[in-house]
Amino acid sequence: GREAENGLLSTTETNCEDNRAWRLYRRLGLTDIIRGYHVAGDPRAFAILGRTLPL
Repeated sequence: GREAENGLLSTTETNCEDNRAWRLYRRLGLTDIIRGYHVAGDPRAFAILGRTLPL
């Protein structure tokens, strides 16, 4: 199969990026792709983060 060159992950937006997901994603070197993204039917804002693979 084909290997992916990039990976994307999402998490809910929080004040000062203060939760376990944010700390893990930043520690792994993920950077912002989209901030404040809204999904239909969910009032929360999400962030989409990404980085090149492999980690």
